[in-house]
Amino acid sequence: MKRIIPLLFSVVLALGSLSAQQSDMMAEAVRAYQTGDYATAKSLFQSLVSLNPRNTAAKNYLGMITQKEKSGPGIEARLKQIILPKVDFQNTTPREAMTYVSQQVNKNIQGSQKLNIVWLVPADAQLAPITLGLQNTPANEVLRYIAEMASLKLDYEEYAVKVTPDKGESSASASPSPTQ
Repeated sequence: MKRIIPLLFSVVLALGSLSAQQSDMMAEAVRAYQTGDYATAKSLFQSLVSLNPRNTAAKNYLGMITQKEKSGPGIEARLKQIILPKVDFQNTTPREAMTYVSQQVNKNIQGSQKLNIVWLVPADAQLAPITLGLQNTPANEVLRYIAEMASLKLDYEEYAVKVTPDKGESSASASPSPTQ
């Protein structure tokens, strides 16, 4: 009996350590998924399922990754393929600039799913006007430049680009963004 108690105690400690390790791995896997690093997320979630086949959260994330893989390249990958021959903005609002890029992309994709820009910036946000001249630039890079210049954040969804204020920076502007 004296031998069994220390053995049970060490087993309980090992299981507690394994649980903390799995919790850390789960947090890392979710972060990878949220940032779009699906290869890393998939590997971590598969490891979690192999450690605990009843881990429904990991299984659900694996299912979502599989759906994303089946749907083909995301909108950001498609935007890399669309080259805009000329972009010339002179003191243009960021919203107008992104609308223009969206219109140019939609002309180029002919029959495919259209690009939607979802503007989630408050109407009273003070955004810097955009002055930008580019030639033969991928559409995703044009959007990135606009976002950086106006301190905005882009989140790529399957068929849309969500535009939100970048929480890390404050933007100053001479004129507020238009409301719609």
